[in-house]
Amino acid sequence: MHVFLDETGDFNMRDGGHAFCAVVAVVCPDRGVPEVNHWVRDRCGEWGLDELKAAALTADQRRDVVAFLVAKDLLWTAVVTDGRLFPGDRQVAWRRRQAEAADQALARSDRLKNAADDERAEIEAMRKRLALDTRVSRSEYLQFVAMTPPLTYQALQGAVKHYRERTWDAEFEHFHLAADRKLASRKSGGEKLFESVVRPILAGDPRFTLAVPAEWVDDHPLWREHGRSESPARRGGVNLESLLKEGLAPVDSRDCPGVQLADVVAGVLRRAALSPDDQVAQVTFRILKQRRWFAEPFGLRFFSDQDFGREDLSRYSHLL
Repeated sequence: MHVFLDETGDFNMRDGGHAFCAVVAVVCPDRGVPEVNHWVRDRCGEWGLDELKAAALTADQRRDVVAFLVAKDLLWTAVVTDGRLFPGDRQVAWRRRQAEAADQALARSDRLKNAADDERAEIEAMRKRLALDTRVSRSEYLQFVAMTPPLTYQALQGAVKHYRERTWDAEFEHFHLAADRKLASRKSGGEKLFESVVRPILAGDPRFTLAVPAEWVDDHPLWREHGRSESPARRGGVNLESLLKEGLAPVDSRDCPGVQLADVVAGVLRRAALSPDDQVAQVTFRILKQRRWFAEPFGLRFFSDQDFGREDLSRYSHLL
C-alpha cells in the first residue's frame, strides 16, 4: 500500500488568524500505481507540463484530476489547521510541552543510559530537533510533528476500512510513505524528526489504535507481518512500529505521480476552504468528496491543541 503526502498553505502563520494550512494523503494500492503513473504522465504530456501542480492547472484540469481519483480505487484524507485553531503562541507552548514530555520519557527508560555512542548521538539530535527551532523550523515542526502523524494514522485506518475485502490482503504486507522532499540531497530536519517520532506518537496513544475488521483472522498479512502476538486477531493489536518501519521516503515530485495527485488534492482543498463563494472551486471539491470517508471517522480532521466544537468551524461549514 502506498501513501503519498503533500501540503498546502501558510505553515509560518504569517497571516495570523487568517492563516490556513493542510497536509493531505492520497492512498493507492500497489496494483493501482502503474495506472496512476501512466495517467499522470499522459496528462503532463497532453497539457505541456513537467508535472501536475494545482497552482499551474486550469480549473478544468483540476477537475479532470479529481475525476480520475474518484473513478479509481484511491482514497484521500487531510489534516487542517489555521491561525485561530492553533495560533503561533500556542504552537510555541505546545512544542515546549512535547519536548519536556520526551525528556521525561527518556529519563524513565533505560534506552539513553544503555545506548551505544552512535545511538546516544541520534537521541540527542532528536531531542534538539524537538526543542529548538534552529534545528527544525516552526513551520516544519507544525507540518511534520503536529499534523503529519495523525494524517498518517488516518491514511492507515482509511486503508484498513476501505480495502477490507480479502482480495486486497497482499496490500497490507508493507506501507510505503512518500512526500515531496524539502531538500535536494538530504532529508530536512523536519523529515528526520517525523521519522523519529511518528511511531512512538502513534504507538503510544490509544486514540491511534487501528480498528481492524473482525473477519481478518490470524492469517491476514496485517496480523502475520505486524501483529503483536502469536494470535494478534484476538489480543495485542497491530504493531505500528513494524507497520511504519520503512519510514518516510522524500522524493522529487516530478518523479512521483502519486505525490503530484496529492498536490492537486491539497490545492483543491485549499481553494474550496478559502473561497466559499467560488462556485467552480466548490463544485470541484464536491466531486472530490465522493471518494473519501467523510461521513465516517477520520475524513477531514481539524487540528488544535485545545478542545473545540463545530461552532468553532463555522468558517468551514461549506466543506463539511
